[in-house]
Amino acid sequence: MLVAIVPAAGKSQRMGHSKLLLPLGPRRVIEHVLAALAGSRIDQTIVVVPPDATELRAIVRTHGAEVAQLTDPTADMRTSVVYGLDRAEQLWGNGVLDAFLVALADQPTLSSRTVDCLIARSHSSGRSIFIPTFGGKRGHPVLFGWKHVEQVRSLPADRGLNCLIARLPSEVEECPIDEAGLLEDLDTPQDYERLKMSRDWR
Repeated sequence: MLVAIVPAAGKSQRMGHSKLLLPLGPRRVIEHVLAALAGSRIDQTIVVVPPDATELRAIVRTHGAEVAQLTDPTADMRTSVVYGLDRAEQLWGNGVLDAFLVALADQPTLSSRTVDCLIARSHSSGRSIFIPTFGGKRGHPVLFGWKHVEQVRSLPADRGLNCLIARLPSEVEECPIDEAGLLEDLDTPQDYERLKMSRDWR
């Protein structure tokens, strides 16, 4: 079973408001992410939200994804990922979970094709961490074998998943994919304006 974990509990401090609810065409930012995951070979998606995210929670459920609601607000992605992994084990049990995909909530350019390329590579490789690249640069999302869950949980509070990736070079496989969107995310108002003009959002 393949599970996507989408940390969506960030505070959007540089945006001044919830960037995940900003419109891009007829959909919100988070809806583009959820649609890409739903159209891929991912079996289930868990979105980790802050305590007060009533509208975000409703949107996630409308798209058929599971909600994991934090009890305390946090902008720490590692904490959110661990919370999502814990929720996955509560829902489906450790025995059926094969891998988890960490997808950015603020990456509306995510494509189902990118996700499926990572999954396909994982089935033919002896490695267990798969990172998409475009033009030689690493992007998102990242697919991890479930065996890495305890290593994620044991990361220090001030360290992210990149720290784990750096520690395990023999487990990492870069996957070149012809999708420039895997390098993009939405951090600033300027990013939002650029993304609005970059394509015909549908």
